[in-house]
Amino acid sequence: MAESAPKRQKLEGEAYYKVVDGEQYDRELLEKAELFAKDGQISYAEAKDLWELAQDAGKVSDIEMKTLHHTLSALRYTDRAAKFLTEVLSDPLCPLTGMAKSYYRVIAGERYDSELLDAAEAFAKEGQISFGEAGLLWEEGQDGKGVTEIEKNTLRYIMKEKKVTAKALKFLHEMLDDGAGDDVAKKSYYKQIDGVKYDRALLEVAEGKAGDGQISFADAKELLEDASDGKGITECERRTLLYTLTVLKYTEKAAAFMRTALGEDTLKSYYKQIDGVKYDRELLEEIEALGKDCAIDKAGAAKLWEDAKDGPDLTECEKGTFRYTLELKKFTDDAAAFLQELLAA
Repeated sequence: MAESAPKRQKLEGEAYYKVVDGEQYDRELLEKAELFAKDGQISYAEAKDLWELAQDAGKVSDIEMKTLHHTLSALRYTDRAAKFLTEVLSDPLCPLTGMAKSYYRVIAGERYDSELLDAAEAFAKEGQISFGEAGLLWEEGQDGKGVTEIEKNTLRYIMKEKKVTAKALKFLHEMLDDGAGDDVAKKSYYKQIDGVKYDRALLEVAEGKAGDGQISFADAKELLEDASDGKGITECERRTLLYTLTVLKYTEKAAAFMRTALGEDTLKSYYKQIDGVKYDRELLEEIEALGKDCAIDKAGAAKLWEDAKDGPDLTECEKGTFRYTLELKKFTDDAAAFLQELLAA
């Protein structure tokens, strides 16, 4: 495909091509990728930016495709970013429009992250976005270098246009605080201990209350209130509070109150045991729900895999859960092949 006149005009006065080892590449696109990779690796958000930069009037030329393929071999990408770019290069066109796929949504002249908007709209269908769901939205924006400006602006738009609980709103305001610094911007919603995910903020609040020796009855009530938000206490929040009972010191009255309030005897375990094998309960139930009426496609499988990750890889329990659901034929053939390749890596 020939380069468009607008793109040539934009680069008038400078060489459009950059030659590397005798091969011509799109100079602007390659130098942008090299800039992104300077701090170690190209993130998922930056990979999406590169794909958008490669487009001109909804088309991606052969030289731009070649340039992006070159960056995949010459530069370092995060796993999520490399997977995204590899897939979009192999299937670049939207089947509905015949144009290059876009991963941004333009509203009133502003660009927003489509995936974050779609997730927020799904959460808001039940009435409002809860604290736990706000945490998931924040996690969705994380990849290697933290949350980008487009993702931050998308979250600000969601806070303005969607109904969000007070606790969720406070959490997002704190995470988006421009003075918070990179450490906050890269902090995960979860804290993983011995392969189990806990609510980071709730755990840190509990640790703070135990700082003077023990958690009082009043402290316990405040912790429970802190965990309650809009749609009730999530499994992660319940699991976190039960964990604090094992690692932090409570007064007798506070411990009895917390156990009664959480229904410890009937609380779901983090694991679900089937034929003597432990599986990740949340992941298993999510797959069963998504695959109830029809097989889960490749895009759904990819999202499940990414959602299950917290760090460089899945736990053995999470991998075992995927293997178990593959045996139950919960996925389409291409989704199953995709998961089997990841599990074999």
